[in-house]
Amino acid sequence: KLSSQFGETEDQVLGTKEPKAEGDTWALNTDSLSRALARNGFHIGAEKLRSEGQLTSVTKHEGGEAEFLQVDVSIIGEGVSPELPLGYAPKSGTLTNTISRRYPTDPKLPCAGEEISFEIVAEAEGKEAESIVNLKIHVKQTLKARYSRIGA
Repeated sequence: KLSSQFGETEDQVLGTKEPKAEGDTWALNTDSLSRALARNGFHIGAEKLRSEGQLTSVTKHEGGEAEFLQVDVSIIGEGVSPELPLGYAPKSGTLTNTISRRYPTDPKLPCAGEEISFEIVAEAEGKEAESIVNLKIHVKQTLKARYSRIGA
């Protein structure tokens, strides 16, 4: 099982019921993905998410014996709403998320590396002191990490 800080496991969000071969693609579980996003303050219905996973390659890591699966994921959503201040209502929102991760075939080993890009651009409208106020919210997060064992 692949764990996740989002409350849903990565297996629930990214996994497939059938084994995949190199180059195969599949749709992600958008119900689990929607719940995971909501736990982090981003609300979007599963029906508004488009997603795809792909097993890009199977390789050895750093010349070792263990095999790693390169999995690339793309998620796009229209109508996402971040947590908003009281009295504000969402007008529009777009989510773009890409994930590239190297998973070991041996569950005792850690992930070998990952690159993640997560971006939300949203607009909301509210009322403050009898005036209409429009907000533009832009959230962008990127992560690039490489993991290796020390003294194996």
